[in-house]
Amino acid sequence: MDGRQQSISHLIGWMLIAISGYVLFAVCVRLLRGVFSIYEIAAFRSLGAIAFCSFLVARKPVILDDLRSIDLKFHVARSALQAAGTLAIVSSIALVPLGLVSALEFTGPIFAALFVFILTRSLPDRLSWLGLAAIFFGAGALVMQFLGGVGFAILLPILGTATLTMTNMMLARLAARHRSTTIMLVMAVLQLPIYLLGAFVWGKGFQFGGVGPLQLGAVAGVALTGFATQMALANATRYGSDLQVSALDVLRIPAVALVAYTVFAERLSLQANLQILLIMLGICILAFIRKR
Repeated sequence: MDGRQQSISHLIGWMLIAISGYVLFAVCVRLLRGVFSIYEIAAFRSLGAIAFCSFLVARKPVILDDLRSIDLKFHVARSALQAAGTLAIVSSIALVPLGLVSALEFTGPIFAALFVFILTRSLPDRLSWLGLAAIFFGAGALVMQFLGGVGFAILLPILGTATLTMTNMMLARLAARHRSTTIMLVMAVLQLPIYLLGAFVWGKGFQFGGVGPLQLGAVAGVALTGFATQMALANATRYGSDLQVSALDVLRIPAVALVAYTVFAERLSLQANLQILLIMLGICILAFIRKR
């Protein structure tokens, strides 16, 4: 196997881990719905990230030097926004059909273009407008179709995506100065008190009485997948271009829809599937532009 084939195999392998991690996280959240609140589920995810990042720090003490140089105020602001976006996404997974959630999470490029315009007054090129329009009309049609049945919860994945898009743009500044492990560890440590406060004030206070093996497995799955998915995506970018990563990542939509149908008997209409395909088309157009 030559170097190119090896890179492609590594890329596919890491993206399979990333997509599988996202699907597993969604399934675990659904299994924990009604057992734990969204704050507790998010806390499990932060605890998992802290555990794995601490393990890496123990293996590479040089990361401690990176931790000493952080801009705490900037990290606090980003972590708070990230926590709000995470809670919105977890809520949407619990309340909205999973196929819709995974599709509406791909509205991120619309918000990225909006934030770039606000900050720099720069507008996308003509072909980018085509991709953004496909995403906008596909997502808008889904919202209008399901607003009556699902209610305003259909907006949660969009609100969460808008917030997380903002924090991803802030991440670019941090990534230029710090290791990925440092960023993830600091974020998890700062977010954990927010989730704990929510768990004891508005949630159920981590009541494990009557929790069965399946739910305990789901707790472990939430703790594992948050860190594993981000690490897999980071490694995938080392072996593939933005086009390749984006094209493979969009496969997350049919993967989630298939699991939602198989595990939870969630079946979307032909109209909804066509609208989701329109969003996927828009993502592919934007991915193609990034290659040019």
